[in-house]
Amino acid sequence: MISLSKKHITTIKDAAKKLTGAKRREFQAQVSIDYLNSKAHLAERIFGWDRKTVALGLNELRSGVVCIDDFKARGNKKTEAKMPQLKIDIVELAEPESQRLQFDLATPQGKLIATLMAGLAEFERDLLRERVRSGVKAAKARGVVFGRRLGQRVKSDKLAPKVLALVAAGQSYRQIGRQLDLSKNTVLEIVKRERASVGSD
Repeated sequence: MISLSKKHITTIKDAAKKLTGAKRREFQAQVSIDYLNSKAHLAERIFGWDRKTVALGLNELRSGVVCIDDFKARGNKKTEAKMPQLKIDIVELAEPESQRLQFDLATPQGKLIATLMAGLAEFERDLLRERVRSGVKAAKARGVVFGRRLGQRVKSDKLAPKVLALVAAGQSYRQIGRQLDLSKNTVLEIVKRERASVGSD
């Protein structure tokens, strides 16, 4: 067995994802032969591949006989059968405010229109997701930090003067928490920090 770095493992996994059917099995089997001594269970552990699929690929390489994938026989239903509401949603989304878009989803033409519209909607969603990812990446490159930073207490620091004033007025921590929408523990921490700062002075 040849030792593989994390980078090599990631590259091999990405390459396998770009293949389908017999070509993917052949690739997985060849990787298992070259790096894992033809051990299907190691391919499952290292790459996350199904060991039965890898074993099938190894048998195909040894015998030269390639199994034909009959996807239709697997009983995968059409999209409109699995999600009947999708038809209605697509029509509603495509309906202009002034004029209802008319097409019959029972006809080949209607199915084509619905498929095109669904594909365009998915394409637009993928573009939006890609734009968001690019924007986040660019912001991080500029040094922007997302989320709350370690040790940052925006809300409690902002309300600390009010909390201390109410404590001085004799109100309980629970009452202060309810009034300022803070937990009792947060109020307690604010008081502790104030007492600690006073003590250090």
